[in-house]
Amino acid sequence: MEKVVTVLDQELALKQAELPVTLMNGLAGLSVFYFNYARLSGNAVYDKKATELSNEIIEQLNTNRFRPLRIIHSFSTGLAGVGFTFWHLSRHRFIDFDYEESFSFLDDFLTGAAEEDYKSGICDFLHGAIGIFYHFITQYPARDVSDRLEHLLDLFLRHCKQDEKGLRIKNMILEDVKENEYDLGLAHGLSGILVVLNECLKNKFREEKVAGIIRQIARYILQAEKPVSETKENSLFPTSIDEDLPDHHLTNIYNYRSRLAWCYGDLNIAWALVQIGKQPGFHDIYEKGIEVALSTLERKGYMQHQVGDVFFCHGSSGVAYFYKRLHQETGIAAFREAYDYWLNETVTDILNDSPLWTRREKPFSVLEGLVGLAFVLLPDQPGQKACWDELFLLQ
Repeated sequence: MEKVVTVLDQELALKQAELPVTLMNGLAGLSVFYFNYARLSGNAVYDKKATELSNEIIEQLNTNRFRPLRIIHSFSTGLAGVGFTFWHLSRHRFIDFDYEESFSFLDDFLTGAAEEDYKSGICDFLHGAIGIFYHFITQYPARDVSDRLEHLLDLFLRHCKQDEKGLRIKNMILEDVKENEYDLGLAHGLSGILVVLNECLKNKFREEKVAGIIRQIARYILQAEKPVSETKENSLFPTSIDEDLPDHHLTNIYNYRSRLAWCYGDLNIAWALVQIGKQPGFHDIYEKGIEVALSTLERKGYMQHQVGDVFFCHGSSGVAYFYKRLHQETGIAAFREAYDYWLNETVTDILNDSPLWTRREKPFSVLEGLVGLAFVLLPDQPGQKACWDELFLLQ
């Protein structure tokens, strides 16, 4: 932890003035980390640093009054993520902040941006309409955003495809995606949408309507399952499905060669199924989620897991935290053992200066750099539950 934070501090001292205000690669993500680090480590120096960063975000927005309406809107690199950051910091009592007074002006802008994303086929957690929906559902019912949520949910349904296979929606944000290809991952696809919609059930927003949507999305995902013995690949589920090609076309079969990671793969699907399976009426889905999660435990060779670095998005720290949360949610000891294994892999690479750690091309990235890695290394404290994991849909 100290080694990672020291490097992060050094990088920040050199480049703070160059950083954007954003959540996944800028000042907002750093402020969330340093506030959490200060609380969980008891080091007040970092509370001061985090306050400085959050104040700088406000200063940048205030001194460029109209600039926010011209920069990107997304959860990852835009104003949905910045708004989410200040809601998060206020809700978890890191700062005393009147969100309604300072950020409610974003509501119309973000709603309009989501409308445009749906028209463009960009239904994405990190970069599109689902990230904006997530921004609003985390504020419900504390803020009166029910009309916006209802509107965005109706737009979602309007752009979905539904048949005997279930319900799905395209996401054209990635450059190589096909017109009728449906992503199943957490970062860009249906697993992430399931987790976001699960927040509706947890927050008691349109429960019956949302439960029906969730059931149909889960149906589409589950119909894609194939045994490893049939595909000869790594996973039970593909990363995506191209519906313009036959089910057993080589391209669709190749998509079962997925990694263990936060962004894609069977861990994504297992997590989504476990989360929605904890809601009333979804116990069958919960059991399926456990089954899928357990199936990932034997993937220890590189060709099976394809874990290529220590960072959060597709590295060992993200895999470790997945298993930690699965253990916390289910109590199954095998998941705790998997967490220990992958955390040990991460720490060993850091302490030995492995290339998996020293190749730091995006130091301030929450997903691909030091910030997300540092989140995973935060110490557990009795009576203090982690709250930062809601940035990754792992709350």
